[in-house]
Amino acid sequence: MTKFTRDFYWIILVAVLANSLLWLDSLDSYLNSRLHIYLSHYLPDAAFTPSRVLRQAMAPNSYLIQPASITPIIRPLKPAPPALTASAMSLPSAVSAVTQALPIGSGEPQATAQKTAMEPPEPPAVPDVKPEQPTLAVADPNLKVLFAGDSMMQGVAPMVISRLRKDYPKGVFIDASKPSTGLASRRYYDWPAKIREESIKHGIQVIVMFLGPNDPWDIFEEKKRYAFPSKSWEEKYRNRVDNILDFAAASGIRVIWIGLPVMRDERIQLGAIIENRIFQDEAKKYKFDYLPTENFLGSLNEPYTKYIEDPKKGKLAVRLDDGVHFTQLGLRLISSRVGERLKNPEKI
Repeated sequence: MTKFTRDFYWIILVAVLANSLLWLDSLDSYLNSRLHIYLSHYLPDAAFTPSRVLRQAMAPNSYLIQPASITPIIRPLKPAPPALTASAMSLPSAVSAVTQALPIGSGEPQATAQKTAMEPPEPPAVPDVKPEQPTLAVADPNLKVLFAGDSMMQGVAPMVISRLRKDYPKGVFIDASKPSTGLASRRYYDWPAKIREESIKHGIQVIVMFLGPNDPWDIFEEKKRYAFPSKSWEEKYRNRVDNILDFAAASGIRVIWIGLPVMRDERIQLGAIIENRIFQDEAKKYKFDYLPTENFLGSLNEPYTKYIEDPKKGKLAVRLDDGVHFTQLGLRLISSRVGERLKNPEKI
């Protein structure tokens, strides 16, 4: 090896190492999503400092870095809404109502979800206050709704917002959905912090949540691993749901949490079973709304299928080939129920 070749080799090696160090945070995120390899579990936290500084400098308004704790705005509370009951609408009639009103589209596949990472400690919890939740006036022209969730919500939110704008022309509707996010991983996207930020900024009255397929993976916090689907994982995940609901309850914000339907992948299906139980339990505890999807998109106790039966049109596709996301018809079925729940809390 000549001196020139040796020097060139060392220059390339140093350049590669320096570049890796500067983008270590992004490399960790990529490996988390693709291979579930956690560099942050093996490398000291200080190794990620240069890449974090670079990422913040390039995106100063990014919500990917957990912000400092935010003091919630407490609004005067109103009497609690009437108790919610399950929908009396049967699956065939529900499908017919939607399919007759709107043409069926095939929809486009969206990003499938598999992310988790080493994470910072839990942020300070909002005081454990669970007041009675306010009832929204149906004719309120200033309705303010925040839609939060992963790529599933990314399909639902625009449809619901389109409906709401006709009835609430002065309303404020924020679509904060973000693909490949969830509650299990908060290193790269912190939903509780994002929800606090948007709610305070816009004076939000209602938060609609729809996420979960990205979460059936181990949770890492303070170098400790909570293995999915252990009891410790379940308790940690429940705490993260409560972190959002605590803030909403203390701020007088109503929450509608959308449950998950049957999933094709065995791991995501098991996660959906555990997550739905947590979503439903915690929503009930805080007197918030839990909106199930199993009754019209497929029960978690039954085998996965892409189709539902319509009495007039036969089998109709409501799920995409990835086994997680929804066709345009599936999205319409969900969005129509969310819209009705927002306008008529006593229904569905």
